[in-house]
Amino acid sequence: MKTFGIYRLLFLFISLAFIASVSNAASTKGTMGTWKIDPVGKKNFEQEKVIQGYTYYFVGPVENPDSVMMISDKYKLHESKFWAKKLDMADHVLREWNQAWKQNDSLSSKNSGTILDPKGNIVGYWMSDYPGGAVKVLDNGEIEVFQPYPVGSTMRPGQGS
Repeated sequence: MKTFGIYRLLFLFISLAFIASVSNAASTKGTMGTWKIDPVGKKNFEQEKVIQGYTYYFVGPVENPDSVMMISDKYKLHESKFWAKKLDMADHVLREWNQAWKQNDSLSSKNSGTILDPKGNIVGYWMSDYPGGAVKVLDNGEIEVFQPYPVGSTMRPGQGS
């Protein structure tokens, strides 16, 4: 009789753990946004005019970044080990980036798009050598933007936000 009670208790524990993990996974999924391929992203960087109300970030050398993004000032970027904030953003910086990308023949092959929160609201725009990444809205309202990386590759140490 005692063995039967232990099995019932074990079954109850496993069932509760399963329910908790499923409900946690469902609530986590709702916090993920998306990177949508969209020519508007590239247009925003190619026009070589800083758009007011956005903060600019980059990955790679400041003279020729691999990835750039502009995040609406309505959002706060979670502290990142990867994205560097461009503090002195000006039109001439966008001109220099575009010129460097053209010299390297990488402007035409850049991926670009819109960064969306889980509700589909525009968080910002991105342009990168790579096809996209992920965005997550944290419980404190900050956004965490993960580094784009090549399709079919694994993330290298230090990548991610």
